[in-house]
Amino acid sequence: MRSIKLVPLRGILAFYSLVFWACQGDPSTISVDVDQFDRYQQKYEDYFARKPDSALYYLDLSKNLVPDQVPSSEKWLLHHNYSRHYFFVGNYSKAIDYCLTAKKTAEQLGDSLLLAKTLNVLGNVQHHLGNYVKAQEHFHRSLKLLESVGDLASTAVTLTNIGLLYKDMSEYEKALQAFDRCLTLDLQFQDTFGIMLDYNHKGIILKKFARYEEAMEMFDQSLAIAEEIDDPLQKAIVFNNMGLVENELGHYPKAIEYLDKALQIKKELKLDREMAITANFLSEVYLNDLQWAKSEAMGQEALTISKQTGVKDQISKAYDNLSKVAGSQGRYRDAYAYLTQHKVYNDSILNEARLRQTKEIEASYQTGKQEEQIASLVLANKNETLKRNAFAGGLIASVLLGGMAVVILRIRIRKNRQIQEKEKEVFDQQIKNYENDLAYFTRSLVDKNNRIEELNLEVAKTKKDISKACPNYGETIDHLFRSTILTDEEWLEFKKRFIQVHAGFFTNLRDRYPGLTETEERLMALTKLKLTNKEIAGMLGISTESVNKSRYRLRKKLEMAPGEMEEVLSEV
Repeated sequence: MRSIKLVPLRGILAFYSLVFWACQGDPSTISVDVDQFDRYQQKYEDYFARKPDSALYYLDLSKNLVPDQVPSSEKWLLHHNYSRHYFFVGNYSKAIDYCLTAKKTAEQLGDSLLLAKTLNVLGNVQHHLGNYVKAQEHFHRSLKLLESVGDLASTAVTLTNIGLLYKDMSEYEKALQAFDRCLTLDLQFQDTFGIMLDYNHKGIILKKFARYEEAMEMFDQSLAIAEEIDDPLQKAIVFNNMGLVENELGHYPKAIEYLDKALQIKKELKLDREMAITANFLSEVYLNDLQWAKSEAMGQEALTISKQTGVKDQISKAYDNLSKVAGSQGRYRDAYAYLTQHKVYNDSILNEARLRQTKEIEASYQTGKQEEQIASLVLANKNETLKRNAFAGGLIASVLLGGMAVVILRIRIRKNRQIQEKEKEVFDQQIKNYENDLAYFTRSLVDKNNRIEELNLEVAKTKKDISKACPNYGETIDHLFRSTILTDEEWLEFKKRFIQVHAGFFTNLRDRYPGLTETEERLMALTKLKLTNKEIAGMLGISTESVNKSRYRLRKKLEMAPGEMEEVLSEV
C-alpha cells in the first residue's frame, strides 16, 4: 500500500494564491489610466464649490479607474477629495469615513505629506462638529509633519485652519499668532491668494480686540488684492467685514454702504447662505440707524432666503431681528410671534447639536465594543490552538498555555475596564446633555419673559398717546401681557426635561407631601432650580408679590420654617 505524503499548509496556500492571481491579475501590476484620472480630478476641482453635484459625478467616474486592492497615490487622492466634498456639503459622517480611508492609504504608502493633508481635513471636520480638542490634535500633528517635509504652502494652509479654530475658541492671541506665521510664509513664497486671506483673517481678529483702525487697514489690503486678481467672493467677504467694523463704531451709513456692496456681489454669485447672512447684518444695522421699514424689509428678505435653503441659524437670526423691529414700532403681538419663532429655531439648533454629539460618543463606544469583541475572538482562537498543541507539547506547552491564560485574563480585564469607562462616559455625557438642555430651556423661558417685559415698558410709555379712536386698545394689550408665559405645552416640555435630570422628583414629592396641587408642584420645581422670585413670577404670569404669598401659603400648608423648603427640595 502506498503511503500518502501530506502537503504542508503553506504549500497549499501558495498554490491557490498562484491560481488566484493567474485568474485575477496581481493588483500591483494593475495600471491606472493616469491621464484620464487627472482630467476627472481637474473637473472635480473646477466644480468643487460652484456645483457640488457635478463635482461628485466626476469623483464617481474617477473611482472606476482606481483599483481598490492596493494603496496608491491615486487611491489616496480619490478618497481625500471625497472627504473634502462631503465636508463641503455638510455630510460630516461620510467625510470622516473617507478621511480614515485616505489616512490608512497614506500610512501604507509611508507618505508624510499625504498624511498631513488628510489630518488637515479631519481637523476641519472635527472643528465644525465642535470637537475642538480633536481638531487641535489633528491640526498640530499635520503641522509637525508638514514642517518636517518642508512644504511651506501646505504649512500655511494648516496654520490658517489653526487660527480659525482658535478664533472660534475665543483664544484670539493664539489665533493672531497663527495668522501672523501664515502671512510670513505666504509673503516668503509670494502666494498672492494666501496673502489676501491672511490680511482678512488678521482684520477679523483685530476687530475682536476693538483695534478697529488696524482691522480696517488689514481689510483694505485684502480688498486691494481681491480687486487686483478679480476675486468677487473675497471682495464680498471683505466688504461684509468692513461693514461690521463700521457698525460697531456707530457709522451706520458707511456700514450700510459696505454691506449693500457685499449683498449685491453675493446675489450675482447666487450664494444663498451668504446672502442670508449679509441680509441679516443689514437688517440689524438699519435697526440701529432707526430705519425700521428698511430693517423689516431686509429681515423678511433674509428670512425668505434662509427658509429656501433651510439654514436654521439664519432663520433664527431673522426672526430675532424682526421681533426687535416690531417691538420698536409698538407692534407687540407681532414682536411676540416673531420672538416665539426665534426660540423654536434656537431650540431646534441646540437639540441637533446635542444629538450629533451624543451619537458621536455612542459611535465611539460601539467601535470600542467591536474592537473588544474582535480581540476576544482572536484570543479565543489562540487559546484553542494552544489547547490542541498542548497534547504534543507536554509540560512546556502547558506552561505557555498558563502564561497565555494570564495574559488573556489581563487583557480582558483591561478591555472590560475600558468598556466600563466608555459606558460611564456615554452616561455622563447624556446626563450633562439633559442638564444643559433643562438649563437652556429654562433660561429661554426667562429670556422670553424679559423681552416681553421690555415690550410692556414700551407699551406703558405709548398707551397714553394712543388715539381714543381705539377704546379697546389698552384692555387688549393688558390682557396680552397678563397671559401666562409658561403655557401648558411649555410646562409639559419643561417637565419632560426636568424629569430627565431629576428622575422621580414629582413621584417622591407626592409621596412625601400628598395633596399638592399642580400649581404648587410647578412652584416647587422652579424653586428647586433656584430661580429668583422675579423669574418665577414671569414664567407663571403672576406678580412677584403673588409668588411670595404662594410660597408663604405653601410653607404653612406643609408646616415648614422659612428657608426649610429649599433645603428639603435639594434632597427630593
